[in-house]
Amino acid sequence: MINIDDDVDVPSGSVESVVNAVERMRLLEEVINKTEDFLKETKAKYNNIAMVEIPDLMDSVGVKKLTLSNGDDLKIEELLLSSIPSKSKIEEAEDDEKPQLEQRLHDAIKWLREHNAESLIKNKIQIEFSKGQDNIVGDIVGTCQELGLPYKREESIHPKTLSKYLKEQLEAGVSVPNDTFAIQYCRKAVVKKAKK
Repeated sequence: MINIDDDVDVPSGSVESVVNAVERMRLLEEVINKTEDFLKETKAKYNNIAMVEIPDLMDSVGVKKLTLSNGDDLKIEELLLSSIPSKSKIEEAEDDEKPQLEQRLHDAIKWLREHNAESLIKNKIQIEFSKGQDNIVGDIVGTCQELGLPYKREESIHPKTLSKYLKEQLEAGVSVPNDTFAIQYCRKAVVKKAKK
């Protein structure tokens, strides 16, 4: 059995050295997959404790804040979470789901523009140039349109920035389309370390 950390004494340039390297690569791929699965499971357990178990326990004892024996402060924060589909998620989606996700993204960006929140929208432009066109500079979108160059534009919004903005809007009494932004309210336990 090959170990990923073994320095196997195999002559370089032999078929056996190639086979050995492939085996170590496969083992590492397996370790990576198991590590990613473990991390995903661990994050889910952490979130369950932070967002369900501790808030429920604090409700059951009737406290909103608590100072722990080591001096750390525990409190429950009320969070607003929101999301809109990204271009990559839309591309990965099943064909029958894509139109709905594209519409949600379009509606979200349109709503943000209508509510003077363009500053939240990140723009990314991907341009395909033919050989010898690396000297084209300037206003990329304008130049592409003038020259008839094909380009791809992607607009996105960072989830935390979006959630913060939507929370402010809701607190100000603005009507926010829940279906477009997939708004959820939750509570999360937050521990603030004691000053040493």
